[in-house]
Amino acid sequence: MKKSTQTIPSSPYGNPPVFQNGELYQKNFLKAYRKTVSRCALLLVLLSLLANGISFGFSTLFRMIQNTTGSLPLSYDMATFFIAYLPCLAADIIAILLGVLLLKPKFQDSIFSAPKTNLKFLILSFLGCLGAVNVAGFVFLLYYQLIDLMGGSFAVPQISLLSGDPLAMVFLLLYLCILGPVLEELIFRGLILKSLEPFGQMSAILVSSLFFAMFHMNLVQLPTPLLMGLILGFVTLRTRSVYPAILFHILNNTLRGALPLLMGGGTTLLDLAISLFTLALYVVGGIGLILYLLRYGRSFTDLGRLENNGGIPVGKKLFSVFLSVGGILYLLLYLVMIVISFLL
Repeated sequence: MKKSTQTIPSSPYGNPPVFQNGELYQKNFLKAYRKTVSRCALLLVLLSLLANGISFGFSTLFRMIQNTTGSLPLSYDMATFFIAYLPCLAADIIAILLGVLLLKPKFQDSIFSAPKTNLKFLILSFLGCLGAVNVAGFVFLLYYQLIDLMGGSFAVPQISLLSGDPLAMVFLLLYLCILGPVLEELIFRGLILKSLEPFGQMSAILVSSLFFAMFHMNLVQLPTPLLMGLILGFVTLRTRSVYPAILFHILNNTLRGALPLLMGGGTTLLDLAISLFTLALYVVGGIGLILYLLRYGRSFTDLGRLENNGGIPVGKKLFSVFLSVGGILYLLLYLVMIVISFLL
């Protein structure tokens, strides 16, 4: 009897390896899959360690200068930016450079290509992102209250630089609204999603979203990146470009963080304006998410059905994520950081 063969679904990265059907196929497929997942996870472990290491270095340096001279050569707000935000920026850049070497993406063909879609899909997808963030906010409040009722608490990261040095404020907004979203999307929807796509589109979306949620290393920013990442991943695969995801990420951070930050509050009128603006985001996002799910929800779930019918189930691939060396290390690092957040 002639042996049939199956191939990993093709992608812009080129033709994937061909394996024999049956046990040998699954064994070699999962081996190649775990290897790719491990590289992605190790990249994120390195990114986190770099960010924390650079942050610790700046903190130590500023403490030494203050102990020696009695003052800092820059404002407190600017020192906070160097300690809290600049390390993330530097680590993202280093991670992208290393990711290019490890994952070898084809930028022009699969990341920076012109989006292949229509305006209706982009608008509904962005509104869906706003709605997903709304849902994530409710999810966070639920488990935050649950943990509080159980007598526990964890550190809640805050956006600093609310007032003070104008230059520090400019740098914060530049990072929050432009540089951060661009670099994070290049890592998660560019390098990681695209490198996992040959093994199945649904599993690529789920794993890249899960890694994106864990990347923030806290419980506060767990549901938002996870739910938003599902839509951003789907949009990236459907448009064959990372540009829409970058744009959506920039708009979300600007609307959710920068505008309230600039408005500041402190007066009855400004507080009312922020409340109305927030309410508008919830209403528009809620309606947008419903319309998005009605129009494209089936297309999203079809990815999972096609992947399950085509070979190795999505669930088995997800389970294999944390059987890889990189996946185990990434999970351990995340759990350690969560435990620390409860101890602070």
